[in-house]
Amino acid sequence: MSTFLMLVPEVKLFSFCFIRKNIENKMVLVCQLS
Repeated sequence: MSTFLMLVPEVKLFSFCFIRKNIENKMVLVCQLS
C-alpha cells in the first residue's frame, strides 16, 4: 500500500504532462491550419 501511495504523485505528474502535451499539440495544429 505504501508503494502505491508513493506512485500516485508520479502518475498524476505523468498524466498532467501528457494532457499538457496534447493541448500544446492541438494548439500547434490550429496555428498551422489557420
